[in-house]
Order: sequence, then structure tokens, then C-alpha cells
Amino acid sequence: MKMNILFPAVLTLLIGCTPASRYHPVGEAPFAINGVDVPPIENPDALYEPQLVGPWKKLYHPQNATYMNDHTVYRHTNGSWHVIGIGNQLPTKGFSNPWTMEVQFTHGSSKELLGDYTDHEPISRHPNLDKDKTYDELKSQPKDHYPAWAPHAIRYNGECWLFYAPQNFFIEKSKDMSNWEIVNHYANKLPVKNPYELEKFDFRNGGADIRDYMILRIDKETWLLYHTGIEKGTGVASITVYESKNGLANWKYVGEAMTFRGIKTKPWSSGESPFVFKRGNYFYLSLTHTSGEAGYHQTWMFRSKDPYYFGNYGGIHDQTSKKNCDFVTGFGAHAPEIIYEPDANKWYMTTCGWSWDRVKKPEAASGGVAIAEIEWKKTGATLTNHDFEYGTLTGWEKEGEAFELSLANYQHKGKNIKQNGSFFVSSLFYESSNQETFKVGGVKKDASQTGVVRSESFILTKGATLDFLIMGGNNSETLYVALVDANKGGILAKTSGNQSFEFERKKFDVSQYAGQECYLEIVDNDTTAWGHISVDDVNLTIKPQLK
Repeated sequence: MKMNILFPAVLTLLIGCTPASRYHPVGEAPFAINGVDVPPIENPDALYEPQLVGPWKKLYHPQNATYMNDHTVYRHTNGSWHVIGIGNQLPTKGFSNPWTMEVQFTHGSSKELLGDYTDHEPISRHPNLDKDKTYDELKSQPKDHYPAWAPHAIRYNGECWLFYAPQNFFIEKSKDMSNWEIVNHYANKLPVKNPYELEKFDFRNGGADIRDYMILRIDKETWLLYHTGIEKGTGVASITVYESKNGLANWKYVGEAMTFRGIKTKPWSSGESPFVFKRGNYFYLSLTHTSGEAGYHQTWMFRSKDPYYFGNYGGIHDQTSKKNCDFVTGFGAHAPEIIYEPDANKWYMTTCGWSWDRVKKPEAASGGVAIAEIEWKKTGATLTNHDFEYGTLTGWEKEGEAFELSLANYQHKGKNIKQNGSFFVSSLFYESSNQETFKVGGVKKDASQTGVVRSESFILTKGATLDFLIMGGNNSETLYVALVDANKGGILAKTSGNQSFEFERKKFDVSQYAGQECYLEIVDNDTTAWGHISVDDVNLTIKPQLK
């Protein structure tokens, strides 16, 4: 009897498996990401929102490249961490489009995720490429000299499998992270019946709109593959999904996992770098939408219980978007991966980008990849557009000329203002929608402008909480955030800024106002030098009441 009770526990201990990976090698269980198994959570049906809780820090800056762009983070079977990404090692003479010269991947490794990284030899798609030639000379060479973009790594049969694009479906694999074997590469003249090709598209004529692959295992037999694309016949940016029940071969087209009807897109698609993972009973999809106000550093995150479909997002002016998809939040990041570090039981997000971005990225990402810790915050009922990540003031009412939407990427005198996400509302900073001039932010010159921004109304319940980020001048008479009684118009609580250019989180005690209908009001009636206020990430949690 004792043996029947103890044997399963002892077996699990000897094998060293978690419940999620008991029947699979470590790092290969369903929903594993980056070669790491993701543990179950309490309350898997609860709604969570990831929030940055630490500053962006340098992760890996390669010495053999002038910058690092789209990348993947992978944990090897020996526990070491690897960052592999687009890197331009070629001279910048004679060409105007540097991304066309991204022909190999920079590669660094560290014993710890946040440790010191050592450069490896680049993973080269074109080992015989003449690096002394200009772009005009190279573009006349055979087509196997096209770029190598957006790698994604998973663990499969104890090996690292690396998927990348564009213009085809390329796969390489390695056991030791040093020696790479080509699995699928059209330049190798593989047979027409190639089991690793994706059904539906002719990649030789696919162009740059078919790229940025991401692979996720969802059960013992089923793998899903996502990529950036253009919906056939419509020109609408989309995330396409394929399915394989035969290892990593014989991919069958399923459909569009997400579309962006109603949003202006680029000819090569704008929904870049899709990354799908599961936490609790929900799948999360993050992607960088490069046609938005924040341009190159605008990442959106969506949520669904169905990994095959996340809905249609029609943009900030589409009032039906909330019905058609579950928009979670946004971040000022480019091509991020979400990482789970099992030793520390912490979650992280990465970002990267070109050095000449029109939107200023975190200093830690200049020349490489940056990383920041995230925490999962449980959300209840909340305000529409509570963190302004719709990219407009949807859900808020504006009066006067003082307030505009601003990019959270703004840094005051080189210092981070400790913002949240991609946008915040401000009577000081502004965001220009004129992308042609690349005028993406600044400071208003007319301090005499005044105005008010009001939220939609809500009814407070017992146990409700209300907090927000605030920054700017300190004058509780002319410059403040207020909780207002929606029926009587009286101010129930208010606070002002901290006389600084750094966001601070403040909280209203709303315990005594249960049952009252209220709204929030952000006021700037101050025309002095410090007459400005900025607000972000308004968190209203209304607890359901027992009947």
C-alpha cells in the first residue's frame, strides 16, 4: 500500500519533471517557451495583465554587429541562456536599406539570463558571402543571398530548432549551439515534396510579408506556427496560423489568427513579430504594429482561450473592437519575447531596435537587446482605455486645449520618467500624428492652455480600489486628479503632482463611497511654469458583490 502511494512521487523526483513536463523532456512540454516549461497558476480563469515593474536593462549587446534587431531567447539543455538575433555585421557603404544586408544572426550566451554574455560566431545563412561588396553589387547575386530575419528558437527532441525568414521557411538545428545543421532551405534544392514547407503560399514569390515565425506546442501531438502576413485578396495585415500533427513537418494552413481590418498598413504588413504563449487558461498574443502612432516601438497584447483565433482589431477608432477581440495592454517595445525564468520564478520582456529609430527606445536597447521584469496583475472591472493604450482618448471626454496623448517613450533630459505602456495623457508632452515629418513628440510651448479630461462614470462597490500614475506640478487648487460624484458634482477625493518629471503611483481610498456613481477628472487650470500634469495607468478594480 505504501509503495502505491509513494512510487509516483519518487518517480517524479528521480526524473526531475514538473507536472507539466512529466511525459515530455524538460523544455518540450505543451506551452513551453524559449526551451522552458511554464508552470500552472492559481485561479487559471482569472484575468491578468502584465505590467513592467523594473527599468529596462541591457541584456546582450553584440560586439560583432552595429545593432541588434528581431531576436529570440533560448535556454539550452545545459541551463545556459542564448540570445540570437538580426545583426548587421557588414560595412554600410553604398546602400540605403540596411535591413537588406541583415544576412546572419548574432549570437551570445550566458550561464544566467541576466548574466554577462559571451559572443559566439554568427549563425550565417550565407557563409560564403563577400562582405566587401556593396549592396548594389550583392543584389545581383543568387537569391540565396537574401536577408535572414526574425529567428525563433524552440526545443525539440533535445535540440534547438531555429526558424527564420523571409521569402521562405528556413530551419536549422543544433545540439551544442555551435554547430548548425540545415533542415529546410530552398537553396539546397530539396525535393518538391518537402515535408517542411508550409501549405498554401509560394514562398519564392512571397516577399517580405511572410516572415517572423513563432512556434508553440499545444498538446502531445499538435504544434501551431504563427507568422506575419497579408490576408489574401484584401491587403489587410494579419497573423496567420498553421497546424502540424506530425512533429514539425507537414504544416497545414488553418487561417488568420488575427486581422487588423480598419487599420492602415504597410505594403509588407504591419503586424510584426507575433509571440504566443499560454498562462492559466488563456493564450496571449503580443505583436508590434508598426503603422501605429508609436511606430516602430508599439507592441500590443491580446488574449483568447482559443489559440487559433484572437479576433479582429480595427484600431483605436473602431468602437466594435472590444467585442471582436480582447485587447489586454500595450508596451513601448519592439519585437519583444516574453520569457519565464524558472530558477527565479520571474517573468521578463525584451525589446530591441535600430539605432536610428524615429522613436527613442530605451537607452539599454541601444546597440542590442534590453530586458525588463514584468509582473502579472489580476484585473477586475476596469475603465475603458484605462491605460490609454488604445492610442487615443477613447473612453475619456476632453475639454479645452491643454491635454493631448503622449508617447511613453519620452525621456526627460535623458532620464526615464517611469511610465507604463506606450501612451499617457498629458498637458505638457504631446504626440504628433504626422508620421511623414517624423515629429513624434515634444513639449507644448503655450503654458496658458487649460483643460479637463473626464473618464466614463462607474459605480463603486464595497472593496473597490482605485490607483493611478501621476506626474507634474503640485497645486491641488488648479492642477489635480479628482474623484467626482457623478450625480451631485462634488469632489470626493483629489491629489496633485509631485513637482517632478517622474511618475509616482497614488491611490484614492474609496471604501466610504460604496454604491456611489463617480467619474475621474484630470484638471489643468494652471498657467505657471509648472502648470502641467500627466496621468497614466488608471486602475479601477470593482469587486463583484454577492446577491
